[in-house]
Amino acid sequence: MVPHPPSLADLARRCKSGGVRALSRPERREFKTLFEKEIRKLAFKPRSSNVRKILAQFCDHVVCGFDATAQPVVVMYSRPYLRRTARRLTKHRVPTASLILYAAWIEHWVNIMVTVAMLRSGKMPNKPLQFLKTQPRFDDKLKKLASALGLTSLPKKIRDSLIQVVKQRNQHLHFTWEGKSPERVRRDETTVRGIVNRCEAILDAALAFEYQQFDAPHAQLVSSVFRLR
Repeated sequence: MVPHPPSLADLARRCKSGGVRALSRPERREFKTLFEKEIRKLAFKPRSSNVRKILAQFCDHVVCGFDATAQPVVVMYSRPYLRRTARRLTKHRVPTASLILYAAWIEHWVNIMVTVAMLRSGKMPNKPLQFLKTQPRFDDKLKKLASALGLTSLPKKIRDSLIQVVKQRNQHLHFTWEGKSPERVRRDETTVRGIVNRCEAILDAALAFEYQQFDAPHAQLVSSVFRLR
């Protein structure tokens, strides 16, 4: 008989009484991931500078918010698959499929950034979902992200690169069956290749921005809490 996996609240109770050493390695990874996610959304705000007290506060937070009555939900996280597959498809002579998947990664990234930024700005969890379900234009999502983060705009280089990939993708998704001269077709193919060749760097820049905005301020705290013995 396969044992039922412990709930997050169970992990939190065990962690509070015995520290992180009371958790197995997989449980510790799961609990650390939850800590990182809750603190990056500002759903959990430490009320102490003492790391042991912060861990105890987080355990109480988890027991309260993730008890046995909480209904578990699953969010599909496709970005690693999209990027991995897009990278493989760059080998095609005209890497249109790679372009489409890189753009899908960017759309997923912007949606999660908007969600986290809106939560950090104090919005209720249903607000980002309501906004995204209106199917806003890509530029509108970037503006919402900037306003939620309190920025004038995303760094121009990142913003322009993201828009270029998505705009080029749209030309292939919303195909108009317009005839083009052979020269124009060759230019378009060269454009696609050039954009795809830059996509890995564009995605890395987006992830660096995400880390700087959401994770860097708490990285040392996360490390300190989960080094406790």
